[in-house]
Amino acid sequence: MVEFRTKLNADKAMAVNKSAFKRIWFVFVIFSIIFIGLGVLAILFPEDRVDFYLGVFLVVFGVMFIPLCWLLTVLLQKRMNRSMPLMSENTESVFSFDGEKVVIVQTKDYDYYEKAVMSYRYLHKVLENKDYYFLYISKMQCHVIDKASLQQGTLEELNSYFAENLGNRFKRS
Repeated sequence: MVEFRTKLNADKAMAVNKSAFKRIWFVFVIFSIIFIGLGVLAILFPEDRVDFYLGVFLVVFGVMFIPLCWLLTVLLQKRMNRSMPLMSENTESVFSFDGEKVVIVQTKDYDYYEKAVMSYRYLHKVLENKDYYFLYISKMQCHVIDKASLQQGTLEELNSYFAENLGNRFKRS
C-alpha cells in the first residue's frame, strides 16, 4: 500500500496551472508570433497613420501576450480559491493506493468529511512530474498529490500500480 497525507491549499491549484501551461506553451508562443508579425508588417508597410499605431500596438501586445495570459490565470485561480471553503491549510487529504483501488479521504476540522473509494478505471488519466502526481477524474478536474507528502510505500510501487491499471493513461514527464 502507498499512502500520501497532504493539505489542500492554493499551492496545489497553482501546480495544476503550471502543468497545464507547460503542456500548451507552444499555443501561446504561436499567438505571440502572429501578433508581433502582423504588427511588424503594419509598421513596415503602413497605408496611413492608423496602421502604424496599430502595428505598434500589435507588437507590444504580442510581447506582453504570454505574461498577460499567465497573470490572468493566476488572478482567476486566486479568485476561485477564495470562493472554495475547502481550499485551506485546515483541509487534510489522505490518498491511499493498492493494486485494486484508490481511496481518498478529505477532512476539514469537524465540519467536513468525505471518503471516496474507486477503482483505477474511474480515473481519466494520471500525469506525473518531478514533484507531483495529477489524478484526473475528468478532463478538467484533478487531485494533486505532492510527492513529498509520501507517508507509506514507495513512488516506484505507486508507479507500478498506475502502469498496470492505467496503461497509456499514465504519463510521466
